[in-house]
Amino acid sequence: CIGQRWETSHWGFRCLKFLKLDDLDIAQWKAYSIHFPSLQHLVLCKCEKLEKIPSSLGDIPTLQILELSWCSRFAMDSARQIQEEQQSMGNDWLKVFIYPPDWELKTYS
Repeated sequence: CIGQRWETSHWGFRCLKFLKLDDLDIAQWKAYSIHFPSLQHLVLCKCEKLEKIPSSLGDIPTLQILELSWCSRFAMDSARQIQEEQQSMGNDWLKVFIYPPDWELKTYS
């Protein structure tokens, strides 16, 4: 991914189980659950410009962990929203971890 926009291809990443995006300038990410059908663990580190995580990634049946560290507030909010949507449908398997926690961010503001 080069630049501020990443749109995953139609073929996607069929066998990918772990994806880590680290220190990217990406602001817009367009992807669908069918692009990552085997994904189990998604890690986003220092993606400070990312506007949101594609909500359809929450529909990946194998996704168990969504982990964010030092990402934008918008990315953090979208991760929480994905988790809430899944929980409202009775899907409690998706765990979301956000570092630093909100309370820690407030102490540095």
